Amino acid sequence: MRAQARDFTAATDLLARAAELQPDLPRVQYSLGVAAFNAGRYETAAEALTRAAAEQPDSAELNVILGQA
Repeated sequence: MRAQARDFTAATDLLARAAELQPDLPRVQYSLGVAAFNAGRYETAAEALTRAAAEQPDSAELNVILGQA
């Protein structure tokens, strides 16, 4: 909901907590990476997107965002 409201800083914080509690939650790493990227937290974004890319190595969209982070 925070990301939809474009509050990417809060979304990043909430998704980081979710990823800590349940790192295998589907798409949590991707969502964290995108929220962090939009919040300007590029190091956090790169770490999360790297983990997401390991789960989806053929995702062109994911690799583009990771490259930008």
